[in-house]
Formats: sequence, C-alpha cells, structure tokens
Amino acid sequence: MLGPDAKTLSDEALLRTAIERSGLSALSRPLGPLAIAWWNEDELILYRDATGRLPLYVRIAGEQTAFSHSALELAQAVGKPRIDKDWLAAYLLTLPERGPRSPFQGVSRVPPGHVMRVRRDGTYRLDRWWQPDLDTVDVGFEDAVREGERLLDRALSPDRDLPLTLSAGVDSNVLLSRLAAMGVDVEAMTASPASDPDPWDGGWTDEGPLAAQAMEALGGSVHHQMRVAPTGLREAIAWGFDAAEQPMYNPSNLGWTDALGELASGLRRQAYLIGTAGNFTLGHGGLDRIEILGQQRDWAALASIFWQSRGHGLRSTLKAYPPGPLRPIFARKSAQRHVAAVMANRNSTTVMDALWPEIHAGHLVDRPDDGIGDPSRRLNDFVLHRDPGAYSLMSVRRHGTLGIDPYANPALVEYAMRLPNHVFTNGNGTRRLQRAMLDERLPSAIRDMEGRGVQGSDWRWAARRDVGLMKSVIDRIEDGHRGADLFDTVRLRALHSAWPAAGWRDKAQVMAYRVHLQRALTSAAFAQWVEEL
Repeated sequence: MLGPDAKTLSDEALLRTAIERSGLSALSRPLGPLAIAWWNEDELILYRDATGRLPLYVRIAGEQTAFSHSALELAQAVGKPRIDKDWLAAYLLTLPERGPRSPFQGVSRVPPGHVMRVRRDGTYRLDRWWQPDLDTVDVGFEDAVREGERLLDRALSPDRDLPLTLSAGVDSNVLLSRLAAMGVDVEAMTASPASDPDPWDGGWTDEGPLAAQAMEALGGSVHHQMRVAPTGLREAIAWGFDAAEQPMYNPSNLGWTDALGELASGLRRQAYLIGTAGNFTLGHGGLDRIEILGQQRDWAALASIFWQSRGHGLRSTLKAYPPGPLRPIFARKSAQRHVAAVMANRNSTTVMDALWPEIHAGHLVDRPDDGIGDPSRRLNDFVLHRDPGAYSLMSVRRHGTLGIDPYANPALVEYAMRLPNHVFTNGNGTRRLQRAMLDERLPSAIRDMEGRGVQGSDWRWAARRDVGLMKSVIDRIEDGHRGADLFDTVRLRALHSAWPAAGWRDKAQVMAYRVHLQRALTSAAFAQWVEEL
C-alpha cells in the first residue's frame, strides 16, 4: 500500500473488504489515490488507481516477483540499473506514456487504471480495469455546469480542509470558488519567481498579486506566498533525478513544483490540493466550427466555408485534418519536423521505432493539440499523457507531502470526456464551462482570462548559470553512453553555442531553448546519471 495520508489506509481496507465479498469484480470501482499489492490465493494482485496518482512498479524474474513504488529500487536490487532506451526515446519525443515500460530495463510500471495479476511461475496478465464510458451525452449548458460543479464538489469534499495551490489561472480559481461555496475558510499557497522574469506578452510572470486579490475577494483566511529561486539542469541533476527517478519534462518548473510541497510541509500537512488535470477535463477549450468539420472530415461543408472566405484557413485546416489517404503522409512529415524540433537523432532506429505507431495511426506529433477533440485521445494522450506518479513520488520523498487533484477524480474525468463540444465553447470564447464556475467576486482579469500564468518565468537566469554544465552533458553524449544515440548532438551544440541576445518575446525561440533544448539535455543527463549509479 502506498500513500502518506490516512485516507489511503481507509481506501485499502475498503478495497480488501470489497474483494472478500465480491471477488476481483470489486476492482471495477474507482478508489484513490491508491496503489496496492496483495496475495490472492496463488496470484499477486497489483492495483493502481484510475488516473495513477500514486506509482507502482514490478520486477518479474522467473518465479521471483518484487514490487515497489520505486522503479530504481527494483532495478538496483538485481545489480547495476540500465536505462530503458525505448522509454527514453518516447520521453524525448514527448509521446504519451503508454504500456508498462519504465525508465529502467527489466522493471515494469502498472499503468494508471490497470491491474496486474502475477502467478507464482512468473506469468502475468495486465488488464485495464477502468473502462470509462466515452459516448457523448445530450446535455444543455446549464445542466452541464450544475453536474460539473456537483462532481467537483464531491471530489473536493474529503480534502476540503487541505491548503489549496492557488495561481491566477482558471483551474485553481474554480477550486477556490467551489471551496468558498461550501463555506470553507480557505488556506492557499502561491509560488512566485525570486528573480527578474522574462517579459511575456498576454501573460502574468508573477501570479502572486492576482492570487492574493482572489483570496481577498472570496474571504480566504491565510495566503502563504513563497519566492522560488530559478531552477534548471543543475537542480535536476542535484536532486530531481533521485527524487522523481526520471528526467524533468521542463526543469525550469522544477522549483515551482517543489515549492508547493515545501510550503505544505511547513504547514505540517501531509497533502495539499492541486489542479493540474483541469486543462483537459472541465477546462477543455473545445473546437471551433472548422475544427469540428475537419475532425469529422466533412469536406463538403468545409469547401462551402472556404469558397465563401476565398480560401482563408484552407491550408492550415488541411495540415491539421488531412483527408484519410493523405494522413499517413502528413503524419510522416509531422514526425520529421518533430524529430528536428526536439533534437532527436533521425538516424536512430530506436527513435524511429518509437514514432512508427504514431505515424501508422496518422497522429501529427508536432501539433500539441492533435486529437484533443476525440474523447478517447483526450483521455489517453492528454489527461494521462505523462504518468503523474513520478511527481507524487518526488513530493513525498522531498517533503513528505502529496498533491491531491480533484480534477483527476475518475467520475469527473469520465463526465468531462462525454460532454458535447458546445458546452466548452460557443464560438465567443474558450473554456466556457469552467469559466461559468468562477465566483463573480473574483477579479475580472481572472474571470475574463485576460492573461495566462507562466511558472518558472525566470528560467534564463538558471540557463545562463548552467551553460558550462550543458556543454559537459553534450560532450558526454559525444563520448558515448547508453542512450547517447537518441540525441542530435549537432543541433544541440548549435543551439547551446548561439544563445540569442534578444527576441525573448518570440514564442518559437522560447520553445526551442526553454522547452526542447532543456528537455533534451535533461533526458541525456538522466541517462548519464543512471550510468553512474
């Protein structure tokens, strides 16, 4: 059984009692956050909650089976750990985390919403026990708001007295609004940059002031604010890898994430509320009319629109929603662009093997929103894109605290996936459903989404500090190590040696340096870290 809070203990007891009464059919009922293992007659049962808030790994070697919340612990139990190159390639390529692979060879994860049954002879069966209904429901906007609020309130209720991670964004302010509606005297936590942030058009680089206004407007009692030093590659190597047992998707956000656990620990709390799954559940932005027709491949209707608009938007629509026979061709071109952007090695067999299933399925991997209108893909490729267990493990190890996300409640996730598009947008704005749940007393800048919060906005301070460290990582790739062949060292060195002096309002430039370069270097550094264990 994993999990630091008492609620997990009661969930474990409930599940064991249910299994005694109903057998393994009891596993079809969502409980969590929960990850447990127990012997049932001649089988070891490994169970993970629907959305994977807590990690669970297993190593099967013949008739010997071991399990743990730590993949590294299992890898080290049989000798020197080795990086799983296939896992690392998928990570570098930002592909959704599917199947049982873990960062370490010979160790498997139990994916979210799955149960693994391991027999004494080492044979096993992996089944997805959580099978949410994804058929669209016929519901009006007002009814959708009421039901969404009801489900969110139910998810919040057991943890209503926990401190809330509060930003200037919609996700956390909806949680604040619902807690206020319950009559909770909210205690909130906000992290802000400690140094000068980069300018960001249309966004807030320090969300502290607006978060404070929100708390004052809704009568929250205590607002804890913490200034967070910039983080980057150095912090990932120094403590991030050991705590999370994987690379950082964006190391500049590492300090912000860690600060929340530190704040909660300082308040002597074992858990705190977060809202990271809000974007793709109640906060889904919806599709506009052209996107819907493109997804439906309704070429007659699209032709009429483009005829009236004299072809405006035709090219971008065809690129996003190519006709069926052309989709594999577009997917291949998309994969080629993406490989270059993320600085992966196009000559690596492992890299191309990781991309082939995406190409075969017609997925456009260089488009961050590809497939978001499909409920199945929104669930599996967005909500469950990265296994959240790693960051839960990091928070527990670093501070003895765990982030609880009400938006990841299985019933709420399932309902959000089933809602029709008109609930999320009516053509006059995005995130329509979630914005309707905001308390009217909140600042208009939050309610009207006048900007977007940016965490880790002082990332360039850490990047400039780490220039020498970045060079040593690239040098080490060229010297060779397990997984080194996944990286395009020519592209890495070109970007590293040519930091622009200006142009940091350009989102493409920021994406190349802050996201792609940092992720590639952190991924390589993780492989090197594993090699040195």
